[in-house]
Amino acid sequence: MTSKKNSLIGLLLFVGCIGSFAHLQPYLIKSFVEKVFAKKLAPLNKEQREEIKGIFREVGIDPDRYPILQIKDVPSCAGAMGDCILLLEKDFFKNHDKEQRRGILGHEAYHLYHHHYIRLLILLLLIDFTRNGVVNNILKLFEDKNDAFSTPEKRRSIKRIIAYIAIPFTLPIMAAIIRYSEKEADLDNARNLKTTAGDLSFFAAIKDGSHPCFKKRPKGSRWSLMRLHSGLVGSIIRYFPFHPSIDERIAYFKEEQKIQLMLDDLIPELTGK
Repeated sequence: MTSKKNSLIGLLLFVGCIGSFAHLQPYLIKSFVEKVFAKKLAPLNKEQREEIKGIFREVGIDPDRYPILQIKDVPSCAGAMGDCILLLEKDFFKNHDKEQRRGILGHEAYHLYHHHYIRLLILLLLIDFTRNGVVNNILKLFEDKNDAFSTPEKRRSIKRIIAYIAIPFTLPIMAAIIRYSEKEADLDNARNLKTTAGDLSFFAAIKDGSHPCFKKRPKGSRWSLMRLHSGLVGSIIRYFPFHPSIDERIAYFKEEQKIQLMLDDLIPELTGK
């Protein structure tokens, strides 16, 4: 009975922590980013801010809840940080036409709308809890028969070893979840905001290497920390990609564009307008 009570208390605390984090994170992360990137912040003018807020409203989210920061040297042209903040590269408005901006901003807004970060966090925590539960039950089966499981220190060491062994199995799951989230944001954006023209021109520019954001390379010496980080992340993404490939994205955007053109022709015929 005590075990069930403790489990229930643990579950309630977990839900409470997630809820509090989801509510407070816009303020916490905004403060953190503003302190870390204080010298790299670039202010948005009123017109730019209203353009972003208009897209947020179309998606169905409150634009005043999500801080928007423009920062020099952001690794990509735009991104949703966590579940609460939109980061833009310093020359974002200069490097993209209105259709491309609508596609990129709509994509990031749908990440916020679907709470993809919170969903991923909860799922990873559940995977971790499940793994710990399985390990604890296995250790209980053997602790009476083997001295290797007799002390808390030895049990913790075995748990750590199993956790390291589990990493190669957790990474593909995490990568698959993130890829699904990226595709969901892409397709919702294309279908609801009708952004396929901007999406196609944006990804075509990335594919042929003409997009200015993706021409940049980390500064510093060959062995700098940034280059090391870039190399490590690149190696992981090569084997466990977090995004659909450029070719896949272009293919499904073209398919969505065809469907939209068909509907544009068909709806007037059906409605007589």
